[in-house]
Amino acid sequence: MPSHTAHKTPEANLRGAALPRHLVIMTMSRWDGDVSSAVRSMALELAGQMDVWYWDHPVSWKDLVQGWSQPGIARRRSGLLAGKLVVQTPEGFPQGFHAVTPPPTFPVNFLPPGRAYEAGSRYNDRLLNRALARLRREQGIGDYLFLNSFDPFFFRHIEQDQMPALRIYQSRDDISQEAYIARHGIRLEREQLDRADLRLATSQELCRKLSTPEKPVQLLPNAANTALFKAALQPGPPPADWPCSGERPVVGYVGNMAALRMDYALLDAAVQACPDYDFVFIGTGGVPDAAFARSANVHFLGPKPLEHLPDYLRPMDCCQIPFLRNTLTRSIYPLKINEYLAAGKPVVCTDFSADVEAFSDVALLSRSAADYPGLLRQAVDQASAPDAQQHIQARVERAEANSWPLRASAFLNLCRQAMQHKHAGRASSPQSPAVCP
Repeated sequence: MPSHTAHKTPEANLRGAALPRHLVIMTMSRWDGDVSSAVRSMALELAGQMDVWYWDHPVSWKDLVQGWSQPGIARRRSGLLAGKLVVQTPEGFPQGFHAVTPPPTFPVNFLPPGRAYEAGSRYNDRLLNRALARLRREQGIGDYLFLNSFDPFFFRHIEQDQMPALRIYQSRDDISQEAYIARHGIRLEREQLDRADLRLATSQELCRKLSTPEKPVQLLPNAANTALFKAALQPGPPPADWPCSGERPVVGYVGNMAALRMDYALLDAAVQACPDYDFVFIGTGGVPDAAFARSANVHFLGPKPLEHLPDYLRPMDCCQIPFLRNTLTRSIYPLKINEYLAAGKPVVCTDFSADVEAFSDVALLSRSAADYPGLLRQAVDQASAPDAQQHIQARVERAEANSWPLRASAFLNLCRQAMQHKHAGRASSPQSPAVCP
């Protein structure tokens, strides 16, 4: 059983307000995924102050069979086959962070909305409620906070004897824009929001779309591990697989290469207009089927562990976020912009959302495809300009205003306010200003 005495309780950060010392998180992002996630980063920060029980997105029996040899499934296989609830405190993680793998669920997403889907969903929720009851019993968890971060398919129904002190739902993307999860996700996210005591979203657009007069959604943007990314400011050798010679400027990108987000036509034009630059892409999604991807000065390095990213950012002259302007990207608060800024790098990005517009004083925003290559050259020139250090300082200061310690503190304060409103018998509607970058 974990010790609860070696780390602070959240009351220390809330000026005496009483919050439970336990937080249960359900999310699609597994704790040991190939790439880091925003919700895991916040969970790690909170785990220095309270006990965080970070639940894996449940593995279905179908996932288990189809992904039998995949590392993430293989690591969980024995526990899943035994139908066990597996709890561990991973080595190197804060003492208050506990990874929870629930028993396998039945696959139901392929079913159309209706009785069959609802029956399967209720079965899975009963299974998860039993697992939650066991966790609470074995780990001595009394009152707790429950955060469902963009996984509306599970814990739709929390049994009365497992009801948390505060039920929180957080939206992270426009769920209508992902075909597989949109099938049930649109209505289930609305259901989760309606049942929550506190509703959060990571972008201004999501807050606007999901709020109702009676049930407002509060803004809690993503942040960055600024202490980690500031390591890129220190000199050091490039990584062993760095593909560039150092003779040409390097434009970097870190993140998902999905066609729903990335403006491939823009990148085609930028790479063609800047043949004297190297373009390096790090992240998931593989090599896209686009003209720019076949250019000799374009390099794809695949995903890298979060802790290694500063080593890859260090030799970059500037960084980019070449996103499309569409329904999905309007709902995105780009976590990566704070990582780039913490590394001191000039940033060029399209003006895809209201949230990225807030960084116009420390980043170069492209208003059209025509101005993008010129902004890349301007950003590279900034890196070697006489006032480069002044610009670096401004970027780092902006990133530090969007750090995970500050976001975690804001999250706990929103929870405190929601608890006060809940106990007063009113709708959860915190009165403090929204958290903004």
